[in-house]
Parts: sequence; structure tokens; C-alpha cells
Amino acid sequence: MVVIGGGPAGLGGALALARARLRVLVVDSGVPRNAPASHVHHFVGHDGTPPDILAGIGQGEVTRYGGEVVTGQTKALRRDGDHFRVDLYDGRSMLSRRLLVATGLTDELPDVLVVAPRFVVNADLLAPSG
Repeated sequence: MVVIGGGPAGLGGALALARARLRVLVVDSGVPRNAPASHVHHFVGHDGTPPDILAGIGQGEVTRYGGEVVTGQTKALRRDGDHFRVDLYDGRSMLSRRLLVATGLTDELPDVLVVAPRFVVNADLLAPSG
């Protein structure tokens, strides 16, 4: 099982699958939607935790159950017989009978000088490598 997206939804799904003893591979770009935030709010048990620390905790939980987390960006998905082929920008590819796509949302912020600069992630981090 390949999980595309290493945010809370992807890691939560991967954790459930790994706990069910399925082979799980999470593909995470390493650029979370909440990267500009210094900490998360209203997440029971983790209020005030920095996003990168929270992601590390989730990744650790997935790997403790035998799941694997790789850094990469998905370039293409396609059917390949009874499987899906997942191609990454760095040239790696993998086959999976099932996919969980948990890529999250894209914020469309208003063009207000006070708001946008606080939430825009460095565009260089979003560019695919390779």
C-alpha cells in the first residue's frame, strides 16, 4: 500500500494500515501545508507543538509498526495491470495494489499585504527536484 502525503491524514491512514499489519510506504514531500506555522492549535494532546515535531512523532508511530516513510514528490500515477505505478520526480517508482491519496489542501489566500507574507511557503521548497 502506498500512501501519498505525509501530513496528519496520510500518517493517520498509514498508521491504521501498518497496525493492521499491511506493508505501507508513505511518500512525503517534506513541505507541509502548515510549514509557516510555529505551532499547532486545538490538537488534543499536542496543542502548541511545532508542525515538524508533530510530523516526526507521526512518522515514528508509522515506522514502529513496520511502515516506511520516504521523502519525495509524486510525478505520475498510472495503472499497470492489477497495480498502480507511482513515479517520483527523482526517478524512483513503486508498484502498489492500493493507493491512499492524502495530499491535503491548497490555501488560496487573499491578496492582502499583512496576511499573505505570513503564510506563503518559500516557492523554492515547492519546486520538484530533478
